[in-house]
Amino acid sequence: MMGPFVDMNNSEISTGDIYFTQPDQSRVYLSHEELFKDLLNTIQKELNGVKTKVILVPSHRDVHHFEPLPQVPYYQSYLPTSQYPSFLSVSNPSMIQINDIKLGIINAEVIKEMCGSMLPKNMEPPKIDLSLKGLLEQRIFYPLYPPQLETPVEYEQIENLYIKEQPDILITPSDLIQFVKQVDGCLCVNPGSIIKNDAAGTFCSLTIEPFNAQAYVSFITY
Repeated sequence: MMGPFVDMNNSEISTGDIYFTQPDQSRVYLSHEELFKDLLNTIQKELNGVKTKVILVPSHRDVHHFEPLPQVPYYQSYLPTSQYPSFLSVSNPSMIQINDIKLGIINAEVIKEMCGSMLPKNMEPPKIDLSLKGLLEQRIFYPLYPPQLETPVEYEQIENLYIKEQPDILITPSDLIQFVKQVDGCLCVNPGSIIKNDAAGTFCSLTIEPFNAQAYVSFITY
């Protein structure tokens, strides 16, 4: 799951007017941190008794975790293991290895911003494909300099933006239309956003089948 979980662009959050209305119509006000923990509690309650793990990736739009790219994981004080055993917190961007699959994650509008920096229209291949290819070839999760105003970057920490190994899968959520593209041997996915304004959005369900070594050997010795 990728943030923002407490979005600075949300009108109620930006004004600080965050509360629950009780049955007696009284209000219980929450801090940004309390709102984040309330969300985690709801998810953890659904995961009790199952083996599912949830990987949390922060966003620079998280009010309770306001840091430029590259971001450190959510603070351990938010996610004590004893209280939230189903959660794993990682940095933004991140490289995660699940068995033999290397998964790259950048939770920023980098592809949209790269497309916006290209002047020609009706390009072939399309701007999205060229942006993804440029990101992978330059081996950096955020190749733009200077960064866009909406995306703060701490260039003194630029080494933490480097892509040190080619990922098998790249997840880069964006406001652009959802896509799944094969670029230079990497499966690039834009799952979109689960909420768009006041309406439901989109998400991605990705199933990775176990590697069949016997079938692979049979194939290469055919």
